[in-house]
Amino acid sequence: MADMSASTFSNNSTGFKSILFCATVLLEFIVLSTIILLEYFLRWTEVFPIRKASFSCYDPDLSCTSKDAELLSEFAFSAVVPPEAVYALSFSIPPFIILIGEIGFYTFTDEAQRTINIIKDQCSIPQLLRRLFRFIGVFIFGGFTLMVFVDIIKIMVGRLRPDFLEVCHISNRSVCSSIFPGGEPHGTHDLCENPNRLELRQARTSFPSMNGALTAYAALFIGMYLHGAMRSHTVRIIRPFISFVFIMLALLSGLSEIGLCLSFWTDTVVGYCMGSSLAVYLAYVVLNNFQEHLQRDELLEILNSYIANSYHNTEKRYDWLRPEYVTSIPTSRNYVHERSPSDCSDAKYRRPRLRHNTFRRDTSYSIERYRRNSHIHGTSSHM
Repeated sequence: MADMSASTFSNNSTGFKSILFCATVLLEFIVLSTIILLEYFLRWTEVFPIRKASFSCYDPDLSCTSKDAELLSEFAFSAVVPPEAVYALSFSIPPFIILIGEIGFYTFTDEAQRTINIIKDQCSIPQLLRRLFRFIGVFIFGGFTLMVFVDIIKIMVGRLRPDFLEVCHISNRSVCSSIFPGGEPHGTHDLCENPNRLELRQARTSFPSMNGALTAYAALFIGMYLHGAMRSHTVRIIRPFISFVFIMLALLSGLSEIGLCLSFWTDTVVGYCMGSSLAVYLAYVVLNNFQEHLQRDELLEILNSYIANSYHNTEKRYDWLRPEYVTSIPTSRNYVHERSPSDCSDAKYRRPRLRHNTFRRDTSYSIERYRRNSHIHGTSSHM
C-alpha cells in the first residue's frame, strides 16, 4: 500500500512539473512576442507621438550638413552602413557564434550531458538544444528589451540630431519669425517640408544612440559568452581576440555616427552604458555566467572538498601550538631522596620493576615519588 502511494505521488509530481514547464515556455513566448510587437510600433510607426520642441533656425549644433560629413568619407572605405543592417548584424552574429560554440562544446567535452524529461520519459530535451534555446532566447529578449527602452527614452526626450535642419528641409528660414528670449529666430516642426515622415521622425530622436546601445550589448554578450562557456586552456588567445574584434566594431559604429552627424557624443556614450549594463546583467545574473546549475550531489562533493581543504590548511597553520610528544618526564636530582641499601625505609618505598615501561605509568610513578620525597624533606627541615 505504501509503495502504491509513493508511486502515485511520484507520478503526480512529474506531471505537475511537466505542466509547469510547458506553461512557463508558453508564457515566455508570449512575453517575447509582445516586446517585439511593441518595438515595431515604437520604431517604424507613428502610433506613439514624439515630444516636439522649438528649435533655432541658426543653431550651429543642428546645422551639420552632408558636406561636413564628407570629412569622414574616406574613413572605413567610405562605407555608410544603414541602421537596419546594424540591427540585423547585431541580432544574427551572436546567435551564430553561440551555435558554433555549443556544437564544439558538445563534441569535444568529456562531461556528462544532462537531459530534461518533459512528459515523463516520452519527450526529453538534450543539453545541447536546451542551452541553445536558453542562451539565444535570452539574448534576443535582451536585445528587443534594450530597443524598447531606448525608443521610449527617445520619444520622451525628443532631442534633435546634429543634421536636423538639413533633414527638415526648411527652404526659407525667414519664416522663423518668432523670437527666443536670447533674440534668435526659431521655428516649429510644422515648418519641415520633408515628405518622408519616418526619416523626419528619426531626426527628432537622437538621444540615446540606438546603434551604440545595440552594438555594445551584442559585443559584450559575445565576449562574456566566450569567457564563460569556453573555459578550455587551448583557446587563451582566440577568446580575447574575438571579444576585442567585436568591441572595436561597436566603438567604430558609435564613432561613425558622431562623424556622420547622426548623433552627439553624449548620445553615443549613454547608449554604450545602457547596452553594456544590460549585457552584464543578463550574462551574470540571468544566465549564471553561462554555466550549468550544479546538482545536489555535485554541490555536496564540492562542499566536502572545500571543508577538507580548509581543515587541512588550518591544521598546518597551528602546528606550532601543539606540545611536543614526551616519552618520559625528567626528574631533577635535587628532588630525589637518595637512600642507602641499609636504609630501613628502602623496602617500604621501593617498587618492583615494571615489565612494560609505558608513558602513563612512568608519569604517575614519578609524580608519586616527588610527592613523598618532598614530604620527607619538609619534616626533617622542621626538626
